[in-house]
Amino acid sequence: MPDNLAAFVTGKSTIGRKAIEVHQTAAWIDPGFQGNITLEIINNSSNKRKLKAGELIAQIVFFKVSGTVLEPYDGKYQNSDGVIGSLVKKPTNMLFEKPTNKSTYISEPRWTGPEGKSE
Repeated sequence: MPDNLAAFVTGKSTIGRKAIEVHQTAAWIDPGFQGNITLEIINNSSNKRKLKAGELIAQIVFFKVSGTVLEPYDGKYQNSDGVIGSLVKKPTNMLFEKPTNKSTYISEPRWTGPEGKSE
């Protein structure tokens, strides 16, 4: 992504009408990012659905950045190639308070590292 553009990924309405999402949280593409864009595809229905090669499921909306980007993206996913799992081992900027009522948990939270191993 050039330093003067930012973008986000959004699903096509046709695929959305079939209860398929192509992203949940990682839609934003920072100025300066280089690498593959992650799609977090999820089927929100109980119906099985096959995606076909070449099927149009997403679109990218670009924004021209006014002014100068002082710090283009240079994070841990820069120059990613292929599917990259989370490289965050633990949340660093969030505080989680454990509820006193254990029934509010579906299961105990776990943090996984880049290889998908529980820590």
